[in-house]
Amino acid sequence: MKHARFLLPHWCLPCGLVLLGLGVVGFCMELFCEDVELTVNMLRSLFGLEGLPAKVNNLGQEIDGTTNLLPTVARMLLLIGGVMAGFARFRKEDEFIEQLRYESLTAAIYLYVLALLVLLVFFWGVAYLLVLHYLYCVIVLFYLILFYLRVLRSRCAKE
Repeated sequence: MKHARFLLPHWCLPCGLVLLGLGVVGFCMELFCEDVELTVNMLRSLFGLEGLPAKVNNLGQEIDGTTNLLPTVARMLLLIGGVMAGFARFRKEDEFIEQLRYESLTAAIYLYVLALLVLLVFFWGVAYLLVLHYLYCVIVLFYLILFYLRVLRSRCAKE
């Protein structure tokens, strides 16, 4: 197990699954519930920071507090939760699990590149950038699905 030092501790697995679930809920809310918003002003009132002055972003534009943060927060939760759940150490981490991790990550990269190539046929220009905006966290989800399906299949084969 020479590569096990790059894995996260085991406690990251349940935390990552919770964050991943929240990210999926937020992403679905963004897609299907158009009237749901999470704004800067809502966060300020939640934490009692209404008196803070408006911030200026890197481009020098003033953020007025009505910007919807739900897409950003949902994707951050998807990425952080996916990495935590996907790369957390199992209680019994052996060479077989390490091989499954390697094969799943390789297959996820192949699937992601194939999906990008297929989408490039149907979308180009600015539309392709919009597709990339929605797909940058898909590789983590591909890895999670492939890895846990392989682990489940191997456990069912042992029984």
